[in-house]
Amino acid sequence: MALFATGGNQSRAYLLAGFVGKNDSPSSPASSAVRANSTRLFVDPRIRAAIREYAICQIDISEPEVMHTVLEIMRNANERGADRLKAAAMIWDRAAPVVNKLKVDVEHHLRSTSLTSSITVPCSGSAPRVRHLSTDLVRTV
Repeated sequence: MALFATGGNQSRAYLLAGFVGKNDSPSSPASSAVRANSTRLFVDPRIRAAIREYAICQIDISEPEVMHTVLEIMRNANERGADRLKAAAMIWDRAAPVVNKLKVDVEHHLRSTSLTSSITVPCSGSAPRVRHLSTDLVRTV
C-alpha cells in the first residue's frame, strides 16, 4: 500500500497510488489541492478499512520475526538481565496467560415496611385550593 511505503504521508501516498485530479500538481505533494484530495480520500471508511486490514496482515506476517528477536534477547547472556527477564516475561505471559476469576455472591433481604406518601390533588372550583391526601402504603415481600 502506498500509505505504508511513504511512512504515512497521505499526500505522497495519494500521488504514488496514481491519483491526480485536474487541479492537482503531480510534482508537488505539498500543493493545497493534493492535500485536500488526499485528506478526503483517507477519511473514507472503505479506505480506512482497507488500511486496517493491511496493517493487521503486516502484524500477522511479522510474528515469526518478533518471536525470533525476543528469543534472541532472552537467550543472549551478554544482554542486560532486565532485558532478558522482560523477554522471558513477554513469552510466558502469552503462552500461559494469567486468568483472574471473580465470584460475587449477592444476598438481598427485604422486610415489611410501612411507607407514608402524600399526594397533592387540585380541587375543582373557581378558587385555587389544593386538597392533600395521605395514604399508607404497605409493602410485603
